[in-house]
Amino acid sequence: MIDLEGFWKDDDGAGATPDELADWERNHAVVLPRLLREALAIRDGGALRDAPIDISPLGAIKQVGPDFWEHASVEHEVENRGLVFEFGRHTEGELGLLLDYNANGPEGEPSVASYTLGDLEVDHVADSLDEFIAAQIETDDAPVVDWDETVDAPDVLGREVVETSTWDGEQSSLEQVLIRRDVGLILYTRQRDSESEILSKTTLPGPIVAPLATIHSYRPPPDATFALHLQSEEFDGIVYLASSKVGESGWKNSVTHGAPIYVAFESADRGRLEALRSAVLGPAARVAESRESSRAAMVPRRETPDQLAESKPRATFPGLTPLSEILRQQIEETSDRSGADGEIDSGPPREE
Repeated sequence: MIDLEGFWKDDDGAGATPDELADWERNHAVVLPRLLREALAIRDGGALRDAPIDISPLGAIKQVGPDFWEHASVEHEVENRGLVFEFGRHTEGELGLLLDYNANGPEGEPSVASYTLGDLEVDHVADSLDEFIAAQIETDDAPVVDWDETVDAPDVLGREVVETSTWDGEQSSLEQVLIRRDVGLILYTRQRDSESEILSKTTLPGPIVAPLATIHSYRPPPDATFALHLQSEEFDGIVYLASSKVGESGWKNSVTHGAPIYVAFESADRGRLEALRSAVLGPAARVAESRESSRAAMVPRRETPDQLAESKPRATFPGLTPLSEILRQQIEETSDRSGADGEIDSGPPREE
């Protein structure tokens, strides 16, 4: 049994009224799962306390539209698409969450499916919402990401620590280690502040797309950083492990396949990122450098971090940049494509 008293991260905020819940069910011709109905009556949407899940407010829980199905990739055809509703997001894995009433009908218990943001790959994840939430709030004794793997690891391409602060002055740090392996590139990150610790391990199989290995401004001042964009051509082999510390000794672990499709390696020193790009791509780094030069000549010069020195920092770690951002960058960079070869192996550069 899931404890509803500690269900929501924040205790403030009103819940949906019985009339609002009844109206929603009548208008959509389905019955909300008991757990969701009772949780929304306490608070009308928000973040869960012990899981990286955001549940939408009642008014934002809606049928998935035809535009979604036009681009979605599903393993099995959905019999009645009108019985599928989006109800939230998995905040660590860049996943949307769906309630699917097809198995048990509009008055039965819906199953839960997820879809990756960007390519809309839909996967069944649980037979019920209770089963899904229980799995999300379950904690382990140890993190699935072993940070000790970064200590004295061979073939380290880069190590970097970024110190940041939140709106209220809370200090935090982001440690990054990029390693080359036979499978491709592996990025480890550790984000820590006084109250939390989050570990991640992202495996990007080769080849790396050289024209997209650009360096751009990332965080605003006063903690201004740049980020090197590293994207794999092979999405199928991408594996993302995440571990978030819960309480004194527990860990929330998750594994995601196929996303994120790229990582951002941060530094306050652009020159260090340029050196890292050369270490990753070898001579092919010139492709990305040429792309940046072409864009700089075509796009009006933007304000530099120094010119924005009065800006306030972001409140939290951005972590891995959302997939929507990479899609925006791809569109922008495709518009000024210079015909460079777009696929470069992530293995070590060959000697002439």
